[in-house]
Amino acid sequence: MESVARGESKLNLAQRLTNALSSENKRWAENVVSLREDAKMLTGDVLIASAFISYVGPFTKPFRTQLMDEVFQPFLQTEFQKITGED
Repeated sequence: MESVARGESKLNLAQRLTNALSSENKRWAENVVSLREDAKMLTGDVLIASAFISYVGPFTKPFRTQLMDEVFQPFLQTEFQKITGED
């Protein structure tokens, strides 16, 4: 009798786990789509980042920070908005 109760308990836990994981399937599918879109931009992102690092490397830390905050980030945000059509 005790083994039946343990079996039912395990079955109940397994069903709860299966239900919980099935609800995660939708989120995982959305993440896959998002990651595939991000992967399309990865090469360009790495190219831009490496070009910026190569360019600003010889400058002082305060000047690099100023370039990043006042020039590079605003430029990228503006250009990204133009490409995506965001306001």
